[in-house]
Amino acid sequence: MAEMNQAGKDLSFSFQNRWHETDDARRQEIMGFSEKYKRALDEGKT
Repeated sequence: MAEMNQAGKDLSFSFQNRWHETDDARRQEIMGFSEKYKRALDEGKT
């Protein structure tokens, strides 16, 4: 499980580095979705 969390962090980090500032709204939308998804995983709801 810890490895999956680390993979998710690495993925999030790579996403942050690839988005241009002009597309910040889209980046926030994707990051928000990934946060909700991680929370759902933590709660065992997926």
